Amino acid sequence: MTSAGPGQPGDTSDADLKVLECQSDLFVLLDGDGFVIYSNGAAQRTLGYSPAALVGRHITDLIHPGDLEGAIEALGELRSGLHVTPAIFRVQRGDGDWMPLELSATSRIDSGPFAGRVVVVGRYPGDHDVQMRISHLLTEGAPIGEVITLIPELGRWRHPERCYLVMFDDVHGNPARMGDGVVAQLIDDHAGEATPWARATASRATVECSPDELPEELRSAAASAGLASCRAVPVPDPLHGSTAVIIEWAATGGPQLSVHRYSVGQMSTALSLVLHWRRHVTELERAARSDGLTGLSNRASFFDQLDARLCSPERGAAADPESPAEVEPLVGVLYVDLDRFKVVNDVYGHGTGDEVLTEVARRMSSVLREHDVLARLGGDEFAVLCLGLHKVNEVTAVADRLLTALNSEPIEVEGRAVSIGASIGIAFAPTTAIPGGSDALLELADGAMYEAKTAGRNRWVIARTS
Repeated sequence: MTSAGPGQPGDTSDADLKVLECQSDLFVLLDGDGFVIYSNGAAQRTLGYSPAALVGRHITDLIHPGDLEGAIEALGELRSGLHVTPAIFRVQRGDGDWMPLELSATSRIDSGPFAGRVVVVGRYPGDHDVQMRISHLLTEGAPIGEVITLIPELGRWRHPERCYLVMFDDVHGNPARMGDGVVAQLIDDHAGEATPWARATASRATVECSPDELPEELRSAAASAGLASCRAVPVPDPLHGSTAVIIEWAATGGPQLSVHRYSVGQMSTALSLVLHWRRHVTELERAARSDGLTGLSNRASFFDQLDARLCSPERGAAADPESPAEVEPLVGVLYVDLDRFKVVNDVYGHGTGDEVLTEVARRMSSVLREHDVLARLGGDEFAVLCLGLHKVNEVTAVADRLLTALNSEPIEVEGRAVSIGASIGIAFAPTTAIPGGSDALLELADGAMYEAKTAGRNRWVIARTS
């Protein structure tokens, strides 16, 4: 038992304080001026101080400057005989770092060994701390993997002897994992439908396995790692329509998983929140970069991708339309304007016009190369970004395919046959950044498109830069 020595309150005996030494919470006694006269052994476990090291220090010496005003106000309330309800303060650890502690205090003790003293109780608000850190990362726009690394902390702070891991799909749909390495190794070494995580994924229900219920090889490997029973908790992923899984392993000789379910419930709730947040953010980002009618890239997205290519050090020589066999451009832009589309809107209405635009987008998308980018700039204007070019005729071949796709057959809309053609202007990126950047390049293509219209429509023209 640790006693405060000379500062021990009144006639307090070891027997009086013995119960405090058995507590996991921090118990501190203050005199009327706010100086520590006793601390139980939780000071070492929680803050890294020996209890004796706290004796004689003023309680405010341990409080973060940003929380000091609230702490002083709380001391004033205690001197007035009020009870201080739990509040979270940042408290300095023995190593100099700050950690959150939920502190409550009272001075309403009229008899016994604590009479006339201030009793302060502190505990680490683990769930609150981790949840606040998760919220901070989400609002800061941190990568989702970084956020998910905190999910196991909701279990680990209560059960440090256990191992945790989260299996999920990243934003691109690729498998990812965050958590303890020993669990990751078990997953790598033991696949198959009989594993708890595979069963939880397939059934979308929690699976708990005692050692006897685990596949033999997995049970043996887990035992070698000091692990016994396993729990796998599925969490729906609304972005991909897939299932993330929280995996929890109990240590050999430790409490059974069935005894403690609260932590994994907190983890499941937090992971669900994070995955739903990701879906909402992803949908907003997609909406900001795509055309609402056709689903193509919008103007802003097109310019972002064009800017990125114009700044790329991998671009080669500029295209020279006069010598198509020798040039090797890497970036080409096609400006596509539908011919006589205004007539469609005027005669059939904007609803029919929207259906025509959607079908035009589908047809053009179907004839582009894998890495080409098609965008709707607005109205009946589209643009194509062609990458990986080596000859001018590669771009003109793309333009020919676009025209063929549009002219191959009329577009059927509610029993009406609507014929649509297009005028296309083509421009190439120069060797070095041109004045005006992507805006200037698109203007070149736009000018060539008007030349195509003047020449009779339904054709392409290459812009001349000199």
